[in-house]
Amino acid sequence: MSGGVAFDPDAGLIDDVGGEIKGRGGAGLAIFAGLIGICVGAGLGWMGHRAIDSRDRVAAAKKKAETIQAKVTEIEETRSRIALKIGEAQDALEAKEGEKAVAALSELEPTYAELGDVFGWQMGSMHPDVIKAIFSLAEANNSLQLDVGILKGWIGANEAILAKRAQGPSSFVVLVNPQGGSILAEYVSAICDEIPAELPEGFDPKSLKKCEGDKIMSANAYMVRTEIGGDVSMVPATGALFLNPSGQMYTYAIGANPEANAKAYFDIRMSKLKDTMDAMVKLKDDAMAGIENYTSDPPVNGE
Repeated sequence: MSGGVAFDPDAGLIDDVGGEIKGRGGAGLAIFAGLIGICVGAGLGWMGHRAIDSRDRVAAAKKKAETIQAKVTEIEETRSRIALKIGEAQDALEAKEGEKAVAALSELEPTYAELGDVFGWQMGSMHPDVIKAIFSLAEANNSLQLDVGILKGWIGANEAILAKRAQGPSSFVVLVNPQGGSILAEYVSAICDEIPAELPEGFDPKSLKKCEGDKIMSANAYMVRTEIGGDVSMVPATGALFLNPSGQMYTYAIGANPEANAKAYFDIRMSKLKDTMDAMVKLKDDAMAGIENYTSDPPVNGE
């Protein structure tokens, strides 16, 4: 048609913006790269911290192992010292030198094992058998200290008999204790003569007639000892009762050969001590081997 406008097929679809179209911005890419950097840095930092923490834990584990090892060594030294002194006491008794036996044991002072400073996460990561050996060793040491104390008291009270310098009692008298109760004393002899109400100056009980056989039960007085190998004293029959060596209770409490009781008891205590000390050597070896294995490669990461 004349005088009209020519048809434009792109009209209304693409506007003229008056210049070049701007490209997409790079801010998002930079942020993304930054996040990756942060994550990598954090990962490397965590790994570095973990490595440092692991080294610290290994050092702490080895230090604790040294503390435990020192405690085990201390217990072993105590055991060795006791074994030495026990041996000296036995040799002295065989040489009939009871005083030397008492002196040897008197050098031993109670040394109980305290394990408070060995506790910690390090011990919890040790093998259960090693932990058991350590605590069993400490328990055996403490039991040994008690047994040594009992033996010291027994040798001190019976060294004359154990050294065979004195004969132990074979018959007994029960004395009435003025403070109450009774006291067991060694029977030496019985006196059948009348005892003067007032003893004359220089009176000697040996001048009185002794009782024999069944008459002992009706004696007027008894000559007794209240300590092994001690002095002999006279006690009126009104305050004493001869103990008839018969019956199951007598056999159980005193035995058929009471003069051998001190030696028999000593042998029992010595046997128990030696068994304990032998067991302690095995426990010490097990504990030391376990501690050495732990020190060479401490499991600090729950392995």
